[in-house]
Amino acid sequence: DEYHYLYEKKKESIVKGTGRVKQELLELANTLNMAMINLKEIKEAIAKGNEVILSLNRALDSLSSAEGWGTWDLFGGGLLSDLAKHSNIDYAEAEIENTQRLLRQFKTELVDIDISSDIMIDIDGFSKFADFFFDGLIADWFMQSKINQSQENVYHVRSQVLDIMEKLNQLLEEEESEIQNLKGEIDTLILQS
Repeated sequence: DEYHYLYEKKKESIVKGTGRVKQELLELANTLNMAMINLKEIKEAIAKGNEVILSLNRALDSLSSAEGWGTWDLFGGGLLSDLAKHSNIDYAEAEIENTQRLLRQFKTELVDIDISSDIMIDIDGFSKFADFFFDGLIADWFMQSKINQSQENVYHVRSQVLDIMEKLNQLLEEEESEIQNLKGEIDTLILQS
């Protein structure tokens, strides 16, 4: 406690004074403050990126279930397989809308730390009408290919987000290291003055 008290007193006396040491201390403190703000922005971007990944995984789960029901439908699964497939497609579409919203927020967070990204999920509407009313092999096969294409799109976006998340985690480590270095420089400057 006494050490901390004396340290703060010395720091206060440097800040109230004039000269090179005060200027160096203020510059280091300003740089540290900027690094802390950047660290906060990186953490916010990582948190939003994790939300995007979870949403993409939920969409993939629904699309995978729809694919399974679609395969069953190709082999004559009937109305039950149609309903299950379309229910999963509806869940996937709802989750992809959620993912789009999260991606916009993620991009905003990335702008805050000067990382730009062109992530977008492009999933066409599903052709339920043709599948329900022209329930034949061609309509089922077409629907199955749309599900597979949507899965590929989601996997692609997920891969992009994971790449960005890797960069963010690297930036996080670098920023934390920079903050520790700056704190060390400030301590050294105060103790040696």
